[in-house]
Amino acid sequence: MLVLITSRSQAQETQVPSPLTIEDAIRLAINRNPYLVAAKYEIQALEGDKIAASKRPNPAFSLESENFPLRAHPGSIFDTQEITSRVDYEIETGGRRKLRTEAAGQALEAQQFVYRNQIRLLRLEVERAFYGIILAKSNLDASKLILAQAEPRICACPTSRGGLPFQGHGSA
Repeated sequence: MLVLITSRSQAQETQVPSPLTIEDAIRLAINRNPYLVAAKYEIQALEGDKIAASKRPNPAFSLESENFPLRAHPGSIFDTQEITSRVDYEIETGGRRKLRTEAAGQALEAQQFVYRNQIRLLRLEVERAFYGIILAKSNLDASKLILAQAEPRICACPTSRGGLPFQGHGSA
């Protein structure tokens, strides 16, 4: 059920509204930008790194075997083999965990600034393109209006042919 709801919301995100407003254009650009999606995932990864940095290191368990008998009839396996087990635990001194956590927090904060800056630059680019299109459309409409107003005057002029003054071969 959750998958169906998610796929419906994603399907609705892919549709472009018919009268496209600047807010819709910005929202679509932000949702569809692969660099912003990657930056979101990077932030999530750094949040995980910050959590991991605040934890104590895990102990390490190691098991070592020496003199493993390879002969045909070696006898009891425990007579010739040496097995060593060991547990290592790192004791952090000098506030290393605190410093590690602070460094992870600063990396997270830096990535969040990068993400917000990418959104700001994308918003600026979309707004510039959106208003450029509106300006071009208004220039086209104004040009059509001027042409429509000037065309009857040009055609009514007795000395014009096709909108340009007629220059005959024999006229002075």
